[in-house]
Amino acid sequence: AIAAPSFPRDTLVQGRSLAGLATAAAALFGAILLFALIVVHRPAPWLALLGRVTHRLLPTRLADRLTHWAVGIVDGLAVLKSPARFAGVVAWSLVVWGVNAAAFAVCFRAFGLDVPLEAALLLQGIIGFGVAVPSTPGFIGVFEAATRVTLAVYAVDPNRAVSYALTYHLTTFLPITLLGLWSLSRLHLRLGELREGNGGGAGA
Repeated sequence: AIAAPSFPRDTLVQGRSLAGLATAAAALFGAILLFALIVVHRPAPWLALLGRVTHRLLPTRLADRLTHWAVGIVDGLAVLKSPARFAGVVAWSLVVWGVNAAAFAVCFRAFGLDVPLEAALLLQGIIGFGVAVPSTPGFIGVFEAATRVTLAVYAVDPNRAVSYALTYHLTTFLPITLLGLWSLSRLHLRLGELREGNGGGAGA
């Protein structure tokens, strides 16, 4: 979206170019991915190094917790060991994000917003960062704020931007929530059981 000719080049975030920030973020995530590929193929030395450093600098309990957390992350990155499986994950991710962007674009047209199609990519990217931070249930407020900020880049009126965000949020959040509750009822589970952490046992 930022590379598209339609993107306003004078867009600033806290006095810095948004295009420059996006480029820096892309470089950072590329470096993180490269590091993850290195670690996942030889995790033992890296986990041992982390264990030594954390136990030297932190209390034992906290160091053990961080080490356990790191082991879980490495286990979750096991897909990177298989090029074919990793390619499949990337392909499906592109499909999912593409469908999501298409939904944003369709809603643009429904609200008569005069923004380019690639604005949907920018919108879902900024929303993705926004909801990654722990916030309110269902990301209520965060979703709308991220949408307002993004659409302001394309000179969309704030009131229309918030109306767009609320409508999109509700029409996507409510059906998924209702389907989830229906699925719970089919599995004879209760929300309380899930909170207690024994939902899997009850379902079995």
